[in-house]
Amino acid sequence: MRNLALAGIGIHTLRNANPKWEEIINVNMPRPTLLVAEPEPGQALSTRKLLLETAKFNVLTAHSGAEALDLFHLFPKLDLVILVDDKCINCEAISRKIKSESKSPIVVLTPFIGRRCGSADHNLSSHEPEALLELIRSLLGDPRRNYHEREVREA
Repeated sequence: MRNLALAGIGIHTLRNANPKWEEIINVNMPRPTLLVAEPEPGQALSTRKLLLETAKFNVLTAHSGAEALDLFHLFPKLDLVILVDDKCINCEAISRKIKSESKSPIVVLTPFIGRRCGSADHNLSSHEPEALLELIRSLLGDPRRNYHEREVREA
């Protein structure tokens, strides 16, 4: 069920697909799960999402602040939240709301020089994908390494 969300199935589909969806999606995933809220159209495949999935992170994508909060409530065990600062996504309000309910670190990416979100744990330029990956790996570990180590132990 969680894989359906990762493949882009909508929130309402998840809620209606199985009456036990809460049990299914709260199963421990072998890789960290990130929520990325960015204002791209729903049909667009995000470069940021591809970058993070290539680095072996599970990625849920929201395209508005409201959708980000819906996904956060559907997946309360998120490992990290990334908010892309934009007029469609009020980073300050969303990060305060998430922090009031979770200990998940919040990273805000902004294309604006000198702009910061005071309630976020980390602020980065949205133009530096390597800095984002480095920060996430420092907070959550490198899932490529952890996944390989788990395969070796199980063999």
